[in-house]
Amino acid sequence: MIKFLLHERAEKDKLESEVKLLNEFGKKLLWRSYERKITEMQSYSDSEFGIDENYYLNKLNFYSEFFVHSHTTISKDTSKISLKKIEYLNLYFVYQTLVFNINYYSDRYTHKAVKRRPPGMIQNVYGFINEHIKYFSKSYPDIMTLYYKSLMTETGDVKYFDALQNYYRRNKNKFDDNLTTMFYVSSVGFLKTRSLREPDRKNIAKLFIFRKKSMEGKYFENFFREGKNIPPFLFFSMVNDAVKLNQTEWAEEFVKVHKTYLLPQFSKDTLNISRIILDFFKGDYSDINKNISKVKKSDTLNFIYSRLIKMMMYFETGEFPALRREAESMRKYLDRKSKEQTRFDELIRSSYNFLNSIYYLEKIKNDEVNKSSKKFLQFRQDLTSGPRMPEYWNWFEGAVNNKL
Repeated sequence: MIKFLLHERAEKDKLESEVKLLNEFGKKLLWRSYERKITEMQSYSDSEFGIDENYYLNKLNFYSEFFVHSHTTISKDTSKISLKKIEYLNLYFVYQTLVFNINYYSDRYTHKAVKRRPPGMIQNVYGFINEHIKYFSKSYPDIMTLYYKSLMTETGDVKYFDALQNYYRRNKNKFDDNLTTMFYVSSVGFLKTRSLREPDRKNIAKLFIFRKKSMEGKYFENFFREGKNIPPFLFFSMVNDAVKLNQTEWAEEFVKVHKTYLLPQFSKDTLNISRIILDFFKGDYSDINKNISKVKKSDTLNFIYSRLIKMMMYFETGEFPALRREAESMRKYLDRKSKEQTRFDELIRSSYNFLNSIYYLEKIKNDEVNKSSKKFLQFRQDLTSGPRMPEYWNWFEGAVNNKL
């Protein structure tokens, strides 16, 4: 089995296999085979961009081998080969520096553990690309994609996201499936971070559209083990964002088609919370309490969302004493969670906003609110964007509009 997998990998990465084979011919002094192979490999297109992170290293290794070989042959121009070595060394260095910078800042935002800036070499790489921008733009869309992704991840500035979108539109014909996957994963990663840090219904809608296109175009297949599994958070987010954007029917179809792509250890809980959300937004409350009782308190994300659904259901059914008890219990839970260093800080923030908003919504229902007051107008504005935007803002917006 292991030999088969290694052989399969060798078939996929032909250049790496050929360089290794060339090296073995040289070690064993099989000069005829060596000569044939090196002549054959010279015909490989130098304009082809990297198919993975080892591509430029393999090219560098090939020209290093070719350089050694050329010294034994008078007819070869070693200066041209040296230039190729330098070119691929530069490309490999640029590619890897961008990847490392992306990883650095991704970890920083995800785990909040990194506080120091990395060495200033990345600034030299940015400068090198800018100085030769036509060269990179024309022949190396992989490096250009990494360049914009690195700047997006490091700065969070939307202008680099827009620049990547413009570059992709102008050069779409240069993007193969692997690179298109990189484009979509990069775009989705930026929009996800932006929608968490700068809550806005437009950002959430844009993120959903990109994720939807990625799924429908199967661009996530290479990224998530050739489509054979979907991370539970992504699965949940597709359902949760769809109902916020009034696409409940699409979400139901998504669950039906993609539920088999959840790993077994996540499937039961993820499908349960998805069912709770879909049933509520369809107005079917018959099984919601039963399904909520299956959610473990230790499962932070599913627990919080299940309780928010429960409070909205109590509001819809007019069970206000039960709603207040649930809200008080949830506030205590959030107080405890907010003291922990978790990846749910943004969800905790928007859940606090939810509690404040649902208390205010009850006052609106009881006609205790002046509809022309600044506080009311601010409340309505907070339902679409800003740091006080509550979780399930769409439901609040609908409830306020129905009341008015």
